[in-house]
Amino acid sequence: MKKLFSLVLVVALVLAMAITASAATVDAVNGTDSAEVKASYEAGTTAGDVYSVVVAFGSMEFTYYDRVAGSWNTSNHNYDGVVAAHWDCEDGADTITVTNNSNVAIVATATAECTEDGLEITCGDAITLEVAAEETAATPGTITVEVSGALDSETADNTVIGEVTVTITKKAA
Repeated sequence: MKKLFSLVLVVALVLAMAITASAATVDAVNGTDSAEVKASYEAGTTAGDVYSVVVAFGSMEFTYYDRVAGSWNTSNHNYDGVVAAHWDCEDGADTITVTNNSNVAIVATATAECTEDGLEITCGDAITLEVAAEETAATPGTITVEVSGALDSETADNTVIGEVTVTITKKAA
């Protein structure tokens, strides 16, 4: 019985080791063979342009100071303490700060529309902000706003005299 069992086990092992394989025919003259190499393309994905821009306006509150005539100095025949009419504001009130957190360079342009006759609101030049290096903070840029002209003495405090608009565009390549 042991012999029969051993014989059956040997036959099963021999059959288990038989592997079907197909091989190419080797050129008998050169002893070489070749196969085609194939490739396929699969498009990757990109994030595309991502815009993230922070625009921070100063208070945009300006004060008009009328001319101070001063006092007549009878000794040297001129006015002492003369101050020309001018506009002023608190530190930073006239500033627009733009920070580019985008993955593309941008141009920030400020424009102003004045609604009060005799006054003009102007904005500084457009600023270009590049993409910040990875893992670093973006460097902000600033645009300054100015008001000129003479404000009427009858104008109430904090009267809206116009509007400033910031436009963001992609920097041309």
